[in-house]
Amino acid sequence: MQSLPLTRSRRFLVLLPLLLVAGMPLLLADWQGQPTLPAGVEYEHLRRQDPLLSIHVLKIAREGGDFRWASTLARGEIFGLSPVSRQVEELRGGGWEPVAAVNADFFRIAPGPYQGDMLGLKISEGELISSPSSASFWLDPAGQPRIGAARTRIGTTMISADGSERSLTIGLNGPRTDDRAVLFTPALGPTTRAEGGLELTLMGPAGAPLPLLRPDASFLASVTSIHDGGNNPIPDGGMVLSIGPKLAAELQTPSVGMTLPIDVETTPSLAGVTTAVGGGPILLIEGRVAAGADQPVRHPRTAVGFSDTHIFLVAVDGRQSMLSVGMSMPELAELMLELGATEAINLDGGGSTTMWVAGQVVNSPSDGRERSVANALVLLRRVDP
Repeated sequence: MQSLPLTRSRRFLVLLPLLLVAGMPLLLADWQGQPTLPAGVEYEHLRRQDPLLSIHVLKIAREGGDFRWASTLARGEIFGLSPVSRQVEELRGGGWEPVAAVNADFFRIAPGPYQGDMLGLKISEGELISSPSSASFWLDPAGQPRIGAARTRIGTTMISADGSERSLTIGLNGPRTDDRAVLFTPALGPTTRAEGGLELTLMGPAGAPLPLLRPDASFLASVTSIHDGGNNPIPDGGMVLSIGPKLAAELQTPSVGMTLPIDVETTPSLAGVTTAVGGGPILLIEGRVAAGADQPVRHPRTAVGFSDTHIFLVAVDGRQSMLSVGMSMPELAELMLELGATEAINLDGGGSTTMWVAGQVVNSPSDGRERSVANALVLLRRVDP
């Protein structure tokens, strides 16, 4: 694919009359001037004319800055959608200051009992919150970025109706079908929202809190109560194992006081990972466009990538004919190559595409305002107390 030249501008005065006529107030961040950023972090607003594109790029040096990455959870639970700017503000304090952020994972956007459920991998502060196998971005225990297909399996062992042991693969914090079991943690919200079946309230020994669910960890959980039916409370420090009615009929009903093993396995190992978000498709692998990056339709896009020296956050505006038409996946992959990335992954896009830098949203979300989203990928820097 032939690359078109990029032009750089901070204020885009030529576009101002058109934007005023179109009633697009979200470029006001540009009129406030270039964000003030710490050493090692650069922001640019790039322009293309054919096709018309507005591209926002954050470039972060991998060495030399006192930074860390975080993955937020809107309103502190899976069901609590909120704008990126609000999620970022809730991270202030504790000796860390937000520098920049983008929206992250795809999520269930349609109204319903599981609206907000993230569709990919989610690890926040070391806790595994969402575990579908998917293309993902994470920081390894040494703080180095990684992109790949991350697979997770949460398992337990119960007794079948015939008295034999049965190993079960269970879901995490999402919809439960009649023939499956799902483990619900306090990160979901106050109740399971599941319908019917059998639900087991789990705590640690003698009612002590359970450990946080972490990648590649195992522990024993004690059944403290049993409920015939769904939508039961998720206790602080505990979990609920919800078993669909068809699966429950194939198992012996557990008893209060029995223990269940909970085992978490990840491939590749994500042990010690504190931050991970899901996405897809993968755009670049070892400096080459990935085979799955072939969707031809142009939309607003969000992406993250990295090279040996830098991490790149990208937001491409779209669905705004006088500002930016958006990018196809091949175009987004080529853009990440132009910026210098060798590995890159697409994140949630469309109306969710948002980039926040130094206190302001710098792009123009296609909904005309920030969309409430499930989570964000945030860069923070250490500040003096």
